[in-house]
Amino acid sequence: MTIATGFTSRGGIVLGCDSEETTGSVKIPKEKMTLYSKDVHQGKVRAAIVGAGDAVFCDMISAELWKEITLAEGNIDSILAALKEKLIKIHAKYHKFSEDAVQYEVDALIALSVPDHHPRLFHAQGPAVAEVDDYRCIGYGLELGNYILARMWDFGRTIDQATVVAAYLLQQVKTYVRFCGGKSHIVTMTTDGAVSRVHRLEEAGILGFLAEYEQFVANAMVVLGNAKSNEDDIQMAGAQLVHLLLTYRKEMQESADEKIANLHSVMEQIRKMQK
Repeated sequence: MTIATGFTSRGGIVLGCDSEETTGSVKIPKEKMTLYSKDVHQGKVRAAIVGAGDAVFCDMISAELWKEITLAEGNIDSILAALKEKLIKIHAKYHKFSEDAVQYEVDALIALSVPDHHPRLFHAQGPAVAEVDDYRCIGYGLELGNYILARMWDFGRTIDQATVVAAYLLQQVKTYVRFCGGKSHIVTMTTDGAVSRVHRLEEAGILGFLAEYEQFVANAMVVLGNAKSNEDDIQMAGAQLVHLLLTYRKEMQESADEKIANLHSVMEQIRKMQK
């Protein structure tokens, strides 16, 4: 099963997913997002594609959609037309084999960057494809994912803020939705066409901070929601919230910097050993 999410921001596109496949009672680590890149005469075409559903079917669909994208040679209108035509053919060919246990139905998010255009996010579902202007979740965890994004998407308008929202969403879904799990994979596609994976240390720092942050906010919400709270109660809750947030944020930043420095040191030692 899967949770995958994609959403737009001022700085580009954020795409994220879990990395656990469930087969019967067995959980298997699975890379669900594939990154593609091809040189065309105008520059580079890049795509990140993640699907929900049967793992083998998703891998096949990802490869076939990328093939259609590359044949269009970087023209966004031609790419969209080719994807629509291909999805109709896939639906006609494979949907008839669907059963209760396995649905051979396309459900994929596509982040696409072509030369001289801002990155675009598309949702391919069945025989159809449409551009996503805000956010979209697919897979088994989509209901909780959509609930979180309905509350938080407006606060993730920059690429850095959107990365925080993605990390939090995936962590919550993996914690509370059955069949979603494993490591989180998060990719950013910025307006200059660059595609980057969010480092796991950065993600760990974000989640550690947010776990504490939730406790602080919960206390403030209870105080504010209580009609009998007086001004002193509210000021105290607010002061505690600000103090704890600033203190913990500083500790997390120092811890993250130390971990990254240690990682760089280890990588340098490995490079020296390889010479």
